[in-house]
Amino acid sequence: MRDALAQLAASFGWAVDEIDIDADAVLEKQWSESVPVLLVGKRELCRYRIDAAALRAFLSDCGADSR
Repeated sequence: MRDALAQLAASFGWAVDEIDIDADAVLEKQWSESVPVLLVGKRELCRYRIDAAALRAFLSDCGADSR
């Protein structure tokens, strides 16, 4: 997921914040079975791998265009 997201983020000029959940007991308890997970704010877009349909739907909803 990391590589696919990095390429996509670069094409849209996005910044990606990667969080190590093992460093935070609350996050580890909440997300340990779901890593990797892609969140935008509190909205979960994908787990384990990029879900192209979910990502396209999100981008369409927010009106994003790639460069």
